[in-house]
Amino acid sequence: MAQDVEQVLPNWADQNSEGYKCITERGSTALLIEALRDLRAEKDAQVAQVRQLTDAKNAEIAELKVRLERLETLVNGKSEAFSVTRPGPACGRRNSYRSDGLR
Repeated sequence: MAQDVEQVLPNWADQNSEGYKCITERGSTALLIEALRDLRAEKDAQVAQVRQLTDAKNAEIAELKVRLERLETLVNGKSEAFSVTRPGPACGRRNSYRSDGLR
């Protein structure tokens, strides 16, 4: 890595007493700061995406609640029409009839 950095920014690389290339403290600090900026940008993009998905799911849930309320109202309205019961055939079962006498 030090060789790559040295090609672009020579004053950020050095050579130790054993001949190994290394990145100076100035260079490593700058690289760490840049890496942190990249990570923050990535995190911010992910947070924005999660917020967008959450908003979409919340809108979908709200729509489904409205649909459920409509269905419950419809079902409750129809169940009132079936509230009159009469004895069924020989086995004693009860059948539901609408108030107008139709099944």
